[in-house]
Amino acid sequence: MKDVRLLLRDRAGFFFALVFPLVVAVFFGMIFASGSAPGKITLGVVDLDRTPGSTEFIRQLEQGGDFSVTAIAPGEPGANSTARDAGIDAVRSGTIAACLVIRPGFGAAREAPFAGATMGVELAVDPSRKATGGMIEGLLTKYGFQQLAAGFAEPQKMRDQAKRSLDMLRLASNLQPKRRAEFETFFGNLDKTLASVPGDDDNPAGAEGPGGEGTNARGPAAAFSPLEISRIPVTQPRKGPANSYEISFPQGVIWGILGCALGFSISLVTERTRGTMVRLRCAPISAWQILGGKGLACFMVTLCVSTVLLTIGVLVFKIRPTSYLKLGAGVVAAGACFVGVMMLLATFSGSERGGSGLGWGVLMVLSMIGGGMIPLEFLPAWLLPISNISPVKWSILAIEGGLWRSLGWSQMALPLGVLLGIGGVGFGVGLMVLGDAERA
Repeated sequence: MKDVRLLLRDRAGFFFALVFPLVVAVFFGMIFASGSAPGKITLGVVDLDRTPGSTEFIRQLEQGGDFSVTAIAPGEPGANSTARDAGIDAVRSGTIAACLVIRPGFGAAREAPFAGATMGVELAVDPSRKATGGMIEGLLTKYGFQQLAAGFAEPQKMRDQAKRSLDMLRLASNLQPKRRAEFETFFGNLDKTLASVPGDDDNPAGAEGPGGEGTNARGPAAAFSPLEISRIPVTQPRKGPANSYEISFPQGVIWGILGCALGFSISLVTERTRGTMVRLRCAPISAWQILGGKGLACFMVTLCVSTVLLTIGVLVFKIRPTSYLKLGAGVVAAGACFVGVMMLLATFSGSERGGSGLGWGVLMVLSMIGGGMIPLEFLPAWLLPISNISPVKWSILAIEGGLWRSLGWSQMALPLGVLLGIGGVGFGVGLMVLGDAERA
């Protein structure tokens, strides 16, 4: 009964013994609602064609419900490569999952789908999301066929397109006579079929049309594809992570840093509750020196743990950083960030039990929404903007920037700046609050 009373009196401990599990249950229930469906895939679009056909295709992607489409402006005429490069850089930095580049001639091919030319697009996919890349290609192909199917809703328009396509093929000088005859048969049967498609007031029973030899799997339509997708290499010369360990080791490093931050946070709470901090304050040293020493020790341990883990990854699991300098900068920034987080956790903890519960609770939530436990691509769309508040997300991006993403220093500036900012603010607030508490 004494232990039960102590638990009830310790509000933080009671919260994480009863309330926090309920929060976790509701949190995961919201994530996996609606059949555990993942959120929309973030897709940047660069329209180099800029025709009504390409505009209609982009509108279809926006309204389809599978993508969260972000238009990447092509800029001034003649500067299309700049927009294309900007889209690839956004994929490389992890800002978007993929970038779709609509090539010139897309609209013309859409208007003459049977002339031999296909609607051409290029696709750049985040190398860490190989499964997502295949899914995106499948979805884009689906929308390409929907573009074709939409034409059958207007039979007369489709007949006109087929006639134009046939006229273009007839003018082709390099077409063999046998192939020309096959196309003549195919387009003749297609015209007859479209002519028999019923209108809104016609009897559906009269919608039968001839099949024709040209429409079987051996005819010229067998190889027809409405959308031609070409992959763009995202990174040079690496083309993404060399193996799966280059994706998993940044997460392992983050969990090592989280463990160090939590351990030092609890030790700081223990020193406060057991009187060690009071004895230290009796020495001729100031509060900022005591807390600064605690933070420096935490920072040094995080660097050692990160270095050991990455060294094992390089020697045993064949991970190959693209830049050791940038990788080191990411590890240093992540360590500094979680020193500040450690100070904040110690500030709000009044007991060892409460500090342990608060620490694990906060760090687990930050990990869940930041990609440490659940990959960001599988989070629902409403949660993706919230993930920006998690230092775990920025830590993983900073470490991956020097490990395999091949980020430039300008691209590394954002995650590094966010991490250093969080660390500085956290340490400053902790120093102010804990220093005032000890003086009191």
